[in-house]
Amino acid sequence: MTDEFKLLLPQEIEKHPGSSEVKAFLSNRLQPIRKNSPVLIPEISGNPNFIQNLFSINKSRQCVRSLENAASILKAEDKGLNQLKVKSNLQGKRVSRLLIVSNDGSERFYRQIEILMKKHSPRLMVIKLTMDSNRLGELLYGPDEIVRSILVIHKNAVSRILLGMINSRSK
Repeated sequence: MTDEFKLLLPQEIEKHPGSSEVKAFLSNRLQPIRKNSPVLIPEISGNPNFIQNLFSINKSRQCVRSLENAASILKAEDKGLNQLKVKSNLQGKRVSRLLIVSNDGSERFYRQIEILMKKHSPRLMVIKLTMDSNRLGELLYGPDEIVRSILVIHKNAVSRILLGMINSRSK
């Protein structure tokens, strides 16, 4: 696809020498989130560096597992952001949360993600992996575990994951 990735990335990435490379990497992998959807998200294979970073970040409790938990966290954070906006007219205009999803979710699952994206844009970015929930669960938690989605909840961890995509690319 030739669409351009348009979200403002975390400042840590914007200041990084690889910033344009991250944006190009994401832009070159934009795909509809589900069949016939106008919503485009990057779809990546998850190179070893990406997976290792995600594993490490998950182990340090900077992630939440499941779409329901992600939605709850984002909703609670929205309340805080709305209160901050009233007091100081500040609000997150950059990506600070990253939802990583498997490629074997149902149509309903991906529609729910679209709703989350609309509700929490621009601070929420979604990436779909070209791996199923069994493989993602196994990589993060061990055999017989299933993970369809995991939310990275710290902006520095989001930056680490995104920069990790360009350090050891799988094209």
